Amino acid sequence: MIIFICPNVGFPHGTAPTGRLTGYAKGLTELGKDVYIFLPDVSDNADAAMNHQIKGNITGINFEYTCGEIVRPQSFLKRRWLTVKGISVATIRLLQLMLRGKIEAVIIYPDYFFTTLWFWLVSRVQRAPFLLEKSEHPFSRAGQKPKSRLYQFIYTRLVLRRFDGVMVISNYLQNYLCSILRSDTKFIKIPIFVDFDSFDKSVETTSSTLRYITYCGFLNEAKDGVLTLMKAFKEIYKDFPDVVLRLVGDSYIGTSIPEFREFAEKLGIMDRVEFTGMVVREKIPHYLNQSTILALARPSSLQAQAGFPSKVGEYLASGIPAVITRTGELPEYLEDGVNVFFSDPDNYQEFSERLGYVLDHPDEALMVGTAGKTVARENFDYKVSMQKFLNFINQFS
Repeated sequence: MIIFICPNVGFPHGTAPTGRLTGYAKGLTELGKDVYIFLPDVSDNADAAMNHQIKGNITGINFEYTCGEIVRPQSFLKRRWLTVKGISVATIRLLQLMLRGKIEAVIIYPDYFFTTLWFWLVSRVQRAPFLLEKSEHPFSRAGQKPKSRLYQFIYTRLVLRRFDGVMVISNYLQNYLCSILRSDTKFIKIPIFVDFDSFDKSVETTSSTLRYITYCGFLNEAKDGVLTLMKAFKEIYKDFPDVVLRLVGDSYIGTSIPEFREFAEKLGIMDRVEFTGMVVREKIPHYLNQSTILALARPSSLQAQAGFPSKVGEYLASGIPAVITRTGELPEYLEDGVNVFFSDPDNYQEFSERLGYVLDHPDEALMVGTAGKTVARENFDYKVSMQKFLNFINQFS
């Protein structure tokens, strides 16, 4: 049995963390493992709830919102109570499973201070390997104030050093964590996941005469450069009257659409910007396949340097040409003009030029998109990654 403890993650529907969790769970289940996902916190907002089932089994994956609710309540006290309840019930479930048989690993994703320490103690009961899935820099938002540095010091020693093994998404993260974790901590690099079955089944395209530049993910600037993308679109707005910028997604808490709609209106492009709001993951291939270009104007940052955007894998898997910024480890897998169209980060004029080039050269863009799909299939298929991960777990036996 393999156990996932996932605070503040939705299942089976959600954003990038849900997609990565699903890749692990689905791959391990297909390899014959019993997988249990315990979600100790609520995950959805009342005005955009995507999950409705407290517990169940989906394609062999067992899951439960152990707090007993899915939608985030307005009351601060109730949210804290649900967290306590969720951790308590998840502990009971984990101990019950320990009585039924051997637990091969307890995996935390993402890691939070108290939750991590508590389940580390629980994992010691059966001496189950205590593993961390890490796809972002642990302190990318911490800053450099004395209080933040003190927090990092305490968190590193009390929390991060509790793990027996870590699954990282990039070499940068592995090198960084190697320098601060225990010397006997084992590492495995697992890049982004792609479920090709969802793209192979989704063959629907659009009969519209419009062409779509599509971004899919959170509406934010700091992580994914959505405002930069909108400014780049402004530069080609008049040259391509048949092109629409489609923004698929929203914010995790509340909605950011009014803010981004206002920005589009200030730029004078609102008549050709479409907001879909949050959509379930099953609909993502539908929107990607309807597109002419898939875009990600991610700015330079510590988060971009250490991470690896999951959406790039999905972009490539669709076979649609992608215009993305050259950040992190993306250049290790992709080559400009061969299997992707690169732009330097923090430069909306250059990004705009790349968008225009793709729109003006559809035949070349099609070949690049096809080559990108080949790269994704060779490097990011979840089935290949999960066999390697299972071998990693077996090292702790």
